[in-house]
Amino acid sequence: MKSILVEIQCDCGFHTYRKSETLVLSDFEVDIRKALMENTYFTIRCPRCGKEIIFLHPFAYVDKKHHFIILLKPKQAFCEDDHHLYHEDTRSRKRIVFDPKTIKEKLCILEDDFDDRVIEIMKEKLRLQLERQGREIVDIVYQDRHEDSLWFLVNQEPLAVLYENYQSIESSLEKEKYDRYLAIDGQWAKAWLALHK
Repeated sequence: MKSILVEIQCDCGFHTYRKSETLVLSDFEVDIRKALMENTYFTIRCPRCGKEIIFLHPFAYVDKKHHFIILLKPKQAFCEDDHHLYHEDTRSRKRIVFDPKTIKEKLCILEDDFDDRVIEIMKEKLRLQLERQGREIVDIVYQDRHEDSLWFLVNQEPLAVLYENYQSIESSLEKEKYDRYLAIDGQWAKAWLALHK
Protein backbone atom coordinates (compact mmCIF):
# COMPACT_ATOMS: atom_id res chain seq x y z
CA MET A 1 0.00 0.00 0.00
CA LYS A 2 1.06 3.52 -0.73
CA SER A 3 -1.08 6.27 0.78
CA ILE A 4 -1.73 9.77 -0.52
CA LEU A 5 -4.01 12.65 0.48
CA VAL A 6 -6.52 13.48 -2.25
CA GLU A 7 -7.98 16.96 -2.41
CA ILE A 8 -11.76 16.87 -2.86
CA GLN A 9 -13.96 19.84 -3.63
CA CYS A 10 -17.72 19.93 -4.09
CA ASP A 11 -19.59 22.36 -6.34
CA CYS A 12 -21.24 23.78 -3.20
CA GLY A 13 -17.84 24.98 -1.96
CA PHE A 14 -17.12 22.21 0.56
CA HIS A 15 -13.42 21.34 0.56
CA THR A 16 -11.61 18.46 2.24
CA TYR A 17 -8.86 15.88 1.92
CA ARG A 18 -9.19 12.11 1.97
CA LYS A 19 -6.54 9.49 2.55
CA SER A 20 -6.44 7.02 -0.33
CA GLU A 21 -4.17 4.28 -1.65
CA THR A 22 -2.32 4.30 -4.97
CA LEU A 23 -1.15 0.67 -4.85
CA VAL A 24 -3.33 -2.17 -3.61
CA LEU A 25 -2.29 -5.82 -3.33
CA SER A 26 -5.48 -7.86 -3.39
CA ASP A 27 -4.23 -10.48 -0.93
CA PHE A 28 -3.78 -7.90 1.81
CA GLU A 29 -6.44 -5.22 1.30
CA VAL A 30 -9.78 -7.06 1.31
CA ASP A 31 -11.59 -3.97 2.64
CA ILE A 32 -10.47 -1.96 -0.37
CA ARG A 33 -11.62 -4.72 -2.75
CA LYS A 34 -15.01 -4.68 -1.01
CA ALA A 35 -15.28 -0.90 -1.47
CA LEU A 36 -14.31 -1.26 -5.16
CA MET A 37 -17.02 -3.92 -5.62
CA GLU A 38 -19.55 -1.60 -3.97
CA ASN A 39 -18.44 1.35 -6.16
CA THR A 40 -17.70 3.38 -3.02
CA TYR A 41 -13.89 3.56 -2.94
CA PHE A 42 -13.63 6.59 -5.24
CA THR A 43 -16.71 8.37 -3.93
CA ILE A 44 -17.49 10.61 -0.98
CA ARG A 45 -20.80 12.17 0.02
CA CYS A 46 -20.59 15.91 0.61
CA PRO A 47 -21.54 16.59 4.25
CA ARG A 48 -22.80 20.03 3.30
CA CYS A 49 -25.13 19.39 0.31
CA GLY A 50 -25.34 15.58 0.17
CA LYS A 51 -24.07 15.29 -3.40
CA GLU A 52 -22.00 12.24 -4.29
CA ILE A 53 -18.52 13.29 -5.41
CA ILE A 54 -16.45 10.96 -7.57
CA PHE A 55 -12.71 11.54 -7.35
CA LEU A 56 -9.91 10.01 -9.34
CA HIS A 57 -6.19 9.54 -8.83
CA PRO A 58 -3.58 7.11 -10.17
CA PHE A 59 -4.31 3.70 -8.68
CA ALA A 60 -2.97 0.19 -9.30
CA TYR A 61 -4.73 -2.99 -8.18
CA VAL A 62 -2.50 -6.08 -8.27
CA ASP A 63 -4.00 -9.57 -8.06
CA LYS A 64 -1.24 -12.21 -8.05
CA LYS A 65 -3.68 -15.09 -7.51
CA HIS A 66 -5.64 -14.38 -10.72
CA HIS A 67 -2.69 -12.85 -12.58
CA PHE A 68 -3.92 -9.37 -13.45
CA ILE A 69 -3.11 -5.73 -12.79
CA ILE A 70 -5.64 -2.93 -13.21
CA LEU A 71 -4.31 0.60 -13.55
CA LEU A 72 -6.76 3.48 -13.07
CA LYS A 73 -5.76 6.92 -14.33
CA PRO A 74 -7.37 9.89 -16.00
CA LYS A 75 -7.24 9.25 -19.75
CA GLN A 76 -5.19 12.39 -20.44
CA ALA A 77 -2.60 11.33 -17.83
CA PHE A 78 -1.96 7.84 -19.27
CA CYS A 79 1.43 7.78 -20.97
CA GLU A 80 4.11 5.47 -22.37
CA ASP A 81 5.96 5.39 -19.04
CA ASP A 82 2.97 3.67 -17.42
CA HIS A 83 3.77 0.49 -19.37
CA HIS A 84 6.88 0.09 -17.18
CA LEU A 85 4.77 -0.51 -14.06
CA TYR A 86 5.17 -4.24 -13.32
CA HIS A 87 6.75 -4.67 -16.75
CA GLU A 88 8.74 -7.68 -15.52
CA ASP A 89 5.49 -9.54 -14.73
CA THR A 90 4.77 -11.34 -18.01
CA ARG A 91 2.15 -13.67 -16.50
CA SER A 92 -0.40 -10.98 -15.59
CA ARG A 93 -2.99 -9.29 -17.81
CA LYS A 94 -2.41 -5.56 -17.69
CA ARG A 95 -5.44 -3.33 -18.01
CA ILE A 96 -5.97 0.42 -17.91
CA VAL A 97 -9.36 1.88 -16.97
CA PHE A 98 -10.27 5.54 -16.97
CA ASP A 99 -13.51 5.47 -14.97
CA PRO A 100 -13.64 4.18 -11.37
CA LYS A 101 -17.19 2.87 -11.99
CA THR A 102 -15.80 0.28 -14.45
CA ILE A 103 -13.45 -1.38 -11.97
CA LYS A 104 -16.15 -3.59 -10.41
CA GLU A 105 -17.02 -5.30 -13.69
CA LYS A 106 -13.34 -5.64 -14.64
CA LEU A 107 -12.64 -7.32 -11.29
CA CYS A 108 -15.57 -9.74 -11.77
CA ILE A 109 -14.39 -10.74 -15.25
CA LEU A 110 -10.72 -11.20 -14.38
CA GLU A 111 -11.36 -12.90 -11.03
CA ASP A 112 -13.56 -15.40 -12.89
CA ASP A 113 -10.45 -16.09 -15.04
CA PHE A 114 -12.07 -14.88 -18.25
CA ASP A 115 -10.40 -12.97 -21.04
CA ASP A 116 -12.00 -9.53 -20.87
CA ARG A 117 -11.38 -9.08 -24.59
CA VAL A 118 -13.82 -11.92 -25.26
CA ILE A 119 -16.37 -10.57 -22.77
CA GLU A 120 -16.30 -7.11 -24.38
CA ILE A 121 -16.76 -8.63 -27.86
CA MET A 122 -19.67 -10.71 -26.53
CA LYS A 123 -21.25 -7.60 -25.02
CA GLU A 124 -20.92 -5.67 -28.28
CA LYS A 125 -22.37 -8.55 -30.34
CA LEU A 126 -25.23 -8.82 -27.88
CA ARG A 127 -25.83 -5.07 -28.10
CA LEU A 128 -25.99 -5.21 -31.91
CA GLN A 129 -28.33 -8.20 -31.87
CA LEU A 130 -30.73 -6.60 -29.39
CA GLU A 131 -30.68 -3.27 -31.24
CA ARG A 132 -31.61 -5.10 -34.48
CA GLN A 133 -34.63 -6.39 -32.54
CA GLY A 134 -35.59 -2.78 -31.80
CA ARG A 135 -34.42 -2.63 -28.19
CA GLU A 136 -32.70 0.48 -26.85
CA ILE A 137 -29.63 -0.61 -24.89
CA VAL A 138 -28.34 1.64 -22.11
CA ASP A 139 -25.75 -0.76 -20.73
CA ILE A 140 -24.63 -4.37 -20.66
CA VAL A 141 -22.64 -5.52 -17.64
CA TYR A 142 -21.04 -8.91 -17.02
CA GLN A 143 -22.25 -10.59 -13.81
CA ASP A 144 -20.92 -14.14 -13.52
CA ARG A 145 -20.83 -17.67 -14.90
CA HIS A 146 -23.33 -20.31 -13.86
CA GLU A 147 -22.92 -23.81 -15.27
CA ASP A 148 -22.91 -23.51 -19.09
CA SER A 149 -23.98 -19.85 -19.28
CA LEU A 150 -22.48 -16.42 -18.76
CA TRP A 151 -24.87 -13.94 -17.19
CA PHE A 152 -25.12 -10.27 -18.09
CA LEU A 153 -27.32 -7.44 -16.91
CA VAL A 154 -28.88 -5.75 -19.95
CA ASN A 155 -30.49 -2.49 -18.83
CA GLN A 156 -30.52 -4.05 -15.32
CA GLU A 157 -32.35 -7.21 -16.55
CA PRO A 158 -30.53 -10.58 -16.37
CA LEU A 159 -29.75 -12.35 -19.63
CA ALA A 160 -27.82 -15.59 -20.17
CA VAL A 161 -25.45 -16.34 -23.07
CA LEU A 162 -24.15 -19.86 -23.66
CA TYR A 163 -20.52 -20.45 -22.71
CA GLU A 164 -19.87 -21.94 -26.16
CA ASN A 165 -20.17 -18.39 -27.56
CA TYR A 166 -17.28 -17.38 -25.31
CA GLN A 167 -15.21 -20.34 -26.49
CA SER A 168 -15.88 -19.54 -30.16
CA ILE A 169 -14.70 -15.95 -29.83
CA GLU A 170 -11.73 -16.92 -27.65
CA SER A 171 -10.44 -19.29 -30.33
CA SER A 172 -10.37 -16.44 -32.87
CA LEU A 173 -8.20 -14.11 -30.75
CA GLU A 174 -4.42 -13.91 -30.79
CA LYS A 175 -2.66 -14.97 -27.62
CA GLU A 176 -1.95 -11.92 -25.50
CA LYS A 177 1.65 -11.00 -24.59
CA TYR A 178 0.89 -9.16 -21.29
CA ASP A 179 3.66 -6.64 -21.95
CA ARG A 180 1.50 -3.49 -22.11
CA TYR A 181 -1.54 -1.99 -20.41
CA LEU A 182 -4.56 -2.25 -22.68
CA ALA A 183 -7.86 -0.37 -22.49
CA ILE A 184 -10.28 -3.23 -23.15
CA ASP A 185 -13.79 -1.81 -23.26
CA GLY A 186 -16.75 -1.28 -25.59
CA GLN A 187 -14.75 1.01 -27.89
CA TRP A 188 -12.03 -1.63 -28.19
CA ALA A 189 -14.66 -4.29 -29.01
CA LYS A 190 -16.28 -2.11 -31.72
CA ALA A 191 -12.89 -1.53 -33.34
CA TRP A 192 -12.04 -5.26 -33.18
CA LEU A 193 -15.37 -6.25 -34.75
CA ALA A 194 -14.93 -3.65 -37.51
CA LEU A 195 -11.58 -5.22 -38.39
CA HIS A 196 -12.87 -8.81 -38.23
CA LYS A 197 -16.15 -8.73 -40.15
